[in-house]
Amino acid sequence: METVIIILIVGAFIQSFLHSTRGIIHDFEKLFGGFYSICFIVLTIYSIIKYGIICLLVMPLTFYASNLIFSIIFDKLFNKRKKSIKSNNKEEKDIKKLLGTIIQNLAQDNYSYEFVNGGYSYSSEITDIFKVLNDERIKKVYDENISNYDSKAKKELIQKKDPLTFTFVESVIYVNWLWHLESGMATGIILKRIEDLKYLYALKIMYDSID
Repeated sequence: METVIIILIVGAFIQSFLHSTRGIIHDFEKLFGGFYSICFIVLTIYSIIKYGIICLLVMPLTFYASNLIFSIIFDKLFNKRKKSIKSNNKEEKDIKKLLGTIIQNLAQDNYSYEFVNGGYSYSSEITDIFKVLNDERIKKVYDENISNYDSKAKKELIQKKDPLTFTFVESVIYVNWLWHLESGMATGIILKRIEDLKYLYALKIMYDSID
């Protein structure tokens, strides 16, 4: 009797798992569902014959209870994961949309600046880049790769390499340096890089690399 019940519970576990992942392995769910239903009928008949009429109550109860419990567990797990994925996708789209807006403003000269107290002050169309650089995923890329750039590699990236050939990592490193290091010495460097299009090219690489 215990073996029959275990088979039903294991079947309910698999069936509930396949049901919760519907859309990913839906064909397997239909195939296993049909097989599981046949097994339930056969096992119920077998149990009634061997263990008595009480199995007419025990078998359906085991079947429905185990399916219900596992379905609730898996639905919660998968719904939580789907919400997390949707949330991440939304954040990525928001960052990419903002980056696209910044690029468009730069390309159309839709920004302003003024020289104040010995340095340049830029409008939000330009400084909104900090919202992108402060994004957790962008910061993670920077933190995980900055140790690979010594002074020689930095000079090579900033002064010699064509921004159009940047990788995503290089574009993140470059833009971070431009704002956090180079602009700290002379904020006019930002304006110069905008005018010679290097900054715009680096932003375009970042934009194209974000899903």
